[in-house]
Amino acid sequence: MGIDDRFIAENERKATVSSNAFYAFQATKRWLQVRLEALGAVIVLAAAMFAVAYRNSLNPGMVGLALSYALTIQADITMLIRSYAELQTQLVSVERVQENLLKNKEAPSIQDKDAQLPEHWPTEGRVESRNYSTHYRQGLDLVITNISFEVQPAEKIGIARLAIIPQDPTLFAGTVRQNLDPFDELQDADLWEALERAHLKEHIAKLAGGLSFAVTQNGDNFSVGQRSLICLACTLLRKSKILVLDEATAAVDVETDELIQEMIRSEFKDRTILTIAHRIKTIMDSDKILMLEKGCVEEF
Repeated sequence: MGIDDRFIAENERKATVSSNAFYAFQATKRWLQVRLEALGAVIVLAAAMFAVAYRNSLNPGMVGLALSYALTIQADITMLIRSYAELQTQLVSVERVQENLLKNKEAPSIQDKDAQLPEHWPTEGRVESRNYSTHYRQGLDLVITNISFEVQPAEKIGIARLAIIPQDPTLFAGTVRQNLDPFDELQDADLWEALERAHLKEHIAKLAGGLSFAVTQNGDNFSVGQRSLICLACTLLRKSKILVLDEATAAVDVETDELIQEMIRSEFKDRTILTIAHRIKTIMDSDKILMLEKGCVEEF
């Protein structure tokens, strides 16, 4: 994807952090060793001074034994303290493992093996919500509270909110073909037909390579309106029964908005459509309007 420099810089940064931590760890071990050696030297000095002070009353054999033990206790204390410090350091790994074990696990991809969805589910575009609530992450307030509504097949539903931040359509780095048909299941004729119905065939045909034209990261070499139309062309190819438009025309000009709305009216008339919008014009053709206020259903 042409991001070699970013990966190299990221690797250098992590290597630097790791080296700094390793150097600090080694320096701490050496400083501990110095302190332990000094403690051992103090013990030997004290034993020697006592031996000199009481030389007339002490047995020479006992003095030699005391000095011998004083010399060996230095190594014993060093080994004991270093072992304790190493144990304390390694127990951090145990704490990390315990923290990960206590985290909430991901739900299995299949909750019940006897209740797997059919291959072509859903067969009709019926949507029913029963007391649905959600928040962005645990600990935050609910943004949707006890939402209940029912959408019949092929109905067009507009969903109004307040204070919506517009969302931009996103394309993946690759070719136009890969964005339209990521699993390489369709013929070129199908892709050109979808682009024609999305009013993009003429523009894509003029690009170098046509369907093989390279799309940059996030699709920055296309306008916002063109990215929206490519996303709709991809939806045409997938032929799903339910279409959700989340602020699909929030960041485009009025002319492109009208073009997209005309395409939705003509190409998706047999599908269930949920349109989240902040422009009243965007949801004028809807069969019903779901009005949300502070995460709750005000009207439907």
